[in-house]
Amino acid sequence: MASTTLTGPQWADTTVLSGDLAVAASELRAKWRGELQGHGSGNLVRWLFHHRLVDEITLITYPVVVGQGTRCFPETGPDTALALVDSGPPRTG
Repeated sequence: MASTTLTGPQWADTTVLSGDLAVAASELRAKWRGELQGHGSGNLVRWLFHHRLVDEITLITYPVVVGQGTRCFPETGPDTALALVDSGPPRTG
């Protein structure tokens, strides 16, 4: 989790990243075995993509539109080659 205000998360296995986020995220990736997840922040995901700190993305969309919406991927910046691995309706149970 990246935060400018939170210091003591209440969730198990949570690390709060602060300061130089690029350095902190790189260090966490280097020492952590397994999957690192970031939920809910489009700004954070775009920032991580821009700094090439994302290896894989699972994008779940819901058919709800409010206002004009926000682009998931910016129109400018470095190109990112993505490969579709799977698609379909949500899995249940």
